Amino acid sequence: MTEMKVGAISPWFGGKRTLAPRVVTQLGKHTQYFEPFCGSMAVLLAKAPSQKETVSDLHGDLTNLAFVLQDTIAAETLYDLLQRTLFAEGLRDEAARKLEQPFDGLTEGPKNGCIPAWAVARAYWYFLACWMGRNGTAGTERQDYQIAVRWAKGGGSPTVRFRNATESIPAWHQRLRNVVILRRDAFQILDRFEDCAGTAIYVDSPYTIETRGDTGKSGAGARYLHEFAHTAAAPDLFEQGPAKKDDHQKLAEVLRGYKAARIVVSHYDCPRIRELYQGWTFVDCAMNKQLHAQNGRGARKKLAPEVLIINGPEY
Repeated sequence: MTEMKVGAISPWFGGKRTLAPRVVTQLGKHTQYFEPFCGSMAVLLAKAPSQKETVSDLHGDLTNLAFVLQDTIAAETLYDLLQRTLFAEGLRDEAARKLEQPFDGLTEGPKNGCIPAWAVARAYWYFLACWMGRNGTAGTERQDYQIAVRWAKGGGSPTVRFRNATESIPAWHQRLRNVVILRRDAFQILDRFEDCAGTAIYVDSPYTIETRGDTGKSGAGARYLHEFAHTAAAPDLFEQGPAKKDDHQKLAEVLRGYKAARIVVSHYDCPRIRELYQGWTFVDCAMNKQLHAQNGRGARKKLAPEVLIINGPEY
């Protein structure tokens, strides 16, 4: 099998490429797997295939790319196009222009047995926008459309990263062949998974506002394109009535309804999350992350208080 050089189909904001092996360990043995906020699919790609696997995300360009990667002919076409593509700022700018119109296409894959040419073209431009840009902005409300440049000797090469992502397409295709990919609102499917032994559910929803490093209006990466309804902690960003339940509360209530399935939730540690999942097991996974400065003066380290929250004992 072709080597998977990059374990994520997109450099997602809050992606789990580094944390994925620890998530997989805590999922334990299972025969069916559900992931309602799949994002870059880093956890799916890191784990061994199970009998049944279903993933979903509302981000149209992300799921469209997944549909293209899953289809043999479409994946081969995309791979061929990218192999003949130079890492060039002009192409990155063209990708930004092509993606100005919001995606409004495939919801559950092709209906007639093949991926249309326009979907492959859209996946091509989305791939360029993601992998030629700076890491960790895909999936946000305002994706960073500046080309990735390293001004110091530290850090990896943007061109090598782009080529490694391209070379991973055959492995991504093989891994996704038997996965059900949906473009659904998570709250439409969260309570439909079979609650039995052998079911594993991984939840990587948007984090609470108070745990994010930049939630002001100047923060390019502060909000996902498909964001949660948060509390009134940040009234300049979200309007939420005091009597209403926000999406974090709704999510916790649904997940608490499962009794037999194995559930793993990833989040930044904070008092509110401790309260919502009181009685669950919290596994400390704090790590230092490299944050690249906007002015190109190199990266700075920041401690990310990652935790895994489990409805059972730690493995």
